[in-house]
Amino acid sequence: MDDDTIVITATGTILLTGGQLSVDKRVTITGPGQELLTVDGGQASRVFHLAPGETVTISGLTIANGAAGNGYSYAGGGIWNQGGVLTLSDCTLKQNVAVLGGAP
Repeated sequence: MDDDTIVITATGTILLTGGQLSVDKRVTITGPGQELLTVDGGQASRVFHLAPGETVTISGLTIANGAAGNGYSYAGGGIWNQGGVLTLSDCTLKQNVAVLGGAP
């Protein structure tokens, strides 16, 4: 549903083993702090994919080790914003790789 808020209270590292987190709604995602939580793509997928036209706010986490590299999915290692409005605050982007826009 649009205008949801997802509050993540977990700390440590969340390793994505099933691929990227697809966001196709207007949403706010809030973590406990960039030094407390890492969402990690494991160099196997990007971390977030934002659908076209969505407004997304992400805060309080580290986005790490996202990867994109072939075909239409060559963009956005950490986050592929496919034409929406993205606001990041209190976030760290690190060790993300892509042909276009890795966000190291």
